[in-house]
Amino acid sequence: MQILQAANFDEEMRTIADPVLDPIRKTGIMPVKDAPKGEGIYYEIYATKNAKAAMVMSHGFSENTVKIKEIIYYMVTQGYMVFAVDHRGHGRSFRQSPHPNLVHLNNFNDYIEDLHQFVSLIVKTETSLPLFIFGHSMGGGIAAGYIERYPDDFKKAVLSSPMLKLHLPFPERITRVITGVKCLIGQGDTFGPGQGPYKGLEDFEGSSSSNRARFDHYQRLKKDNPPFQISANSYGWIYHSICAIAKIRSRSACARIKIPVLILRCEEDALIDPTGLDQFADHTADCRIIDFNNCRHEIYNSDDHIISAYYDAIFTFLGDS
Repeated sequence: MQILQAANFDEEMRTIADPVLDPIRKTGIMPVKDAPKGEGIYYEIYATKNAKAAMVMSHGFSENTVKIKEIIYYMVTQGYMVFAVDHRGHGRSFRQSPHPNLVHLNNFNDYIEDLHQFVSLIVKTETSLPLFIFGHSMGGGIAAGYIERYPDDFKKAVLSSPMLKLHLPFPERITRVITGVKCLIGQGDTFGPGQGPYKGLEDFEGSSSSNRARFDHYQRLKKDNPPFQISANSYGWIYHSICAIAKIRSRSACARIKIPVLILRCEEDALIDPTGLDQFADHTADCRIIDFNNCRHEIYNSDDHIISAYYDAIFTFLGDS
């Protein structure tokens, strides 16, 4: 598989990826619980010609379908029809916070139920192809919860740096108490500790990307598009996420998974606690972890040689070689 080269990334996205994706993309808004009239979950469909299977994409926190466009491109060129959403609170989907840069959440299960509604009403209406799911970070946690709750919808799952346990400044139990109290006293929808509004271009050195060209490409798009300018999560988001992913990685929840699962893990991940991934894998009947070095949380935004190995692992797992 030919990887888009970081040395000329903007140009190759414009001249190679966009001409493939733009003609086959269809967009829509799906009404969901809690969304105001006329708003809902933004989604994209890539109607790949002669597709052999379909891939449902679940992006990470503060991301959207544009952030994962390079991944979508590789899925399409490898013969997959692609279905992707902007999760609630993200991108062009509706918000549950009055502040445009803040993601607030009342229940982590809403992510899972939104995605299930999308699969049931949109994906399965558009195609009868075998279904796979790809989830990154928060989206990996959502995908993991999905295949536990709805174990028959997908054939395989790929979880990239999945949010199954977070690196936290305090122990998980203490963080849960602090954020839970904030929710109880009516401050659950306020900015989480140390967070604030979007301030423009972010610092590469402190980012989750290890490739400057890929990082800069999305940063420019984010700067020019206010719906993409998510910069923070709320106390409520932290509380509900911590509670949910603890259940998702539990032995009883993992026992409900019927399909093969591939976890792609960055050994230098500053956001995800690897013990949570080990726990999930140990509790899941058919789960393999592949570790990557010299990269950060967003493995898909790494240097060319790393993402080449990353996609080789994904498509080998899916059965393409």
